[in-house]
Amino acid sequence: MEIRSSMNDLDMLIDYEKDSRLAAVAYLSTAEEAHDPELKDLFLLFSNRAMKHQDNYLEMIKKIGGEV
Repeated sequence: MEIRSSMNDLDMLIDYEKDSRLAAVAYLSTAEEAHDPELKDLFLLFSNRAMKHQDNYLEMIKKIGGEV
């Protein structure tokens, strides 16, 4: 019996957008807890980059007709 995935491009983009959004929040929360200023800055950078990826995924979702 063959099991096939029913995910299409839109489903994958929506999943990536969700994951990048959650990563941004997690990095931001971790930055808040960090005591070392350099480590805090690093987590803030990670959060910023994850938010930029989320924005890119949202634009791609809109371009192919997905709802956000």
